[in-house]
Amino acid sequence: MHFQVVIPTRNRAKLAMNSVRAVLAEKLPNVSVMVSDNSTQADGVAELSAFCHRLGAPVRYVQPPAPAAMAPHFEWAIQQAMQNEKATHFTYLSDRMVFRPGSIRQLMKIGSRLPGKVFSYDHDLIDDFHRPVRLHEFRWSGRLVEVDAPYLLELAAKSEHPPCNPRILNSFIPRAIFDAVRSRFGNVFDSISPDFCFCYRCLDIVDSIVYWDRSILLNYAYDRSNGAGYLRGIDSADSADFQKQLGSSPMNRDALIPEFHTITNAVMNEYCFVKKESKSGRFPEVDRASYLRAMARDIEDIEEPRLRAAQRELLVREGGTPMPVGKTRLGAQVQKALKDPLRTARQVARRTLVNSRTQPLWQRAGEMGIAPPSSVWLEFASADEALQWTYRFPRRPTRQLRRLDFMRDREHVREVSPETGARA
Repeated sequence: MHFQVVIPTRNRAKLAMNSVRAVLAEKLPNVSVMVSDNSTQADGVAELSAFCHRLGAPVRYVQPPAPAAMAPHFEWAIQQAMQNEKATHFTYLSDRMVFRPGSIRQLMKIGSRLPGKVFSYDHDLIDDFHRPVRLHEFRWSGRLVEVDAPYLLELAAKSEHPPCNPRILNSFIPRAIFDAVRSRFGNVFDSISPDFCFCYRCLDIVDSIVYWDRSILLNYAYDRSNGAGYLRGIDSADSADFQKQLGSSPMNRDALIPEFHTITNAVMNEYCFVKKESKSGRFPEVDRASYLRAMARDIEDIEEPRLRAAQRELLVREGGTPMPVGKTRLGAQVQKALKDPLRTARQVARRTLVNSRTQPLWQRAGEMGIAPPSSVWLEFASADEALQWTYRFPRRPTRQLRRLDFMRDREHVREVSPETGARA
């Protein structure tokens, strides 16, 4: 087994270098890196190119013939990566993500039990868009579950997109899957959001995927995120550049209602795009009522007031109901508290014990081998500080499969033994 990590990047040289370093830190002989530099800034190109060439054999640096939109760039990059004949498995690593220390070794060990399966995994995030910086670590169990692909497509038709969806940026993909996708669709990546386009093409050709309930990636640099800028409704230089790459092509042109300016609608655009091109019968019709409820939830995440108001008006015209203004998050918190009061009590206790005021005490306790509980109420001056904290004090596992706890259909979701790869 040889693992090829592809890092597509555009005008983020220093971030891409961090991603490369995180992969090479594990010093695994059967892991290689390919950096595909889609940049338009000459200084960054020179810096990243020199960095990669200094590293030598484990790292290959390539550039497309000309800067391209995201989907064509992803497609060009996979063609280059597959020229590495040793590579049996591939992933794309965002230049805003790094692998947790030791996670690639674990992933390859688990993947070797089922070398022909598509594996997906989760990521934690560092919110460094706001100040102070906060670390959000999801609960994880380390369990493996096999999920039927048609079931995930049924959820997608209801505008539900669980973290196990194999979006290439969170997936360990055998070479044969790329060959099958290309044979079926003519290319591997297409449309506007190539990660989700691949996801639904993949789910169209496989019977099931295996999800490792572990956050092995750390997502940061939110001020450089296309998706985060789109979600907030506030353009950054990167999100404006992304829109410019599309040219005259409108966003979400294949979605049920293209005018919705939400992340879920961008995902649904890819579902509808692949459904239209597939004609396999695996893709249910989009559930309009569920779709409108998802739009209502996402609209409340838009921070730009005029855009949020316009989107609420669009929702009403299309027959949807806006979320109660000012009560959305509070209502959800109350419902969670009533549903699981013991868990709520634990969260209150954790917030009381682990916060910015007690953070220096926990740092000293860490020097004595006492790790703090995970808490979003810790404060950091920078993303690097948050990274160093979670490297030193990673969240401990839980028994519950919290990230997939809504997927209770045992006919379509099955436990898999991490030791043997057999169904448990």
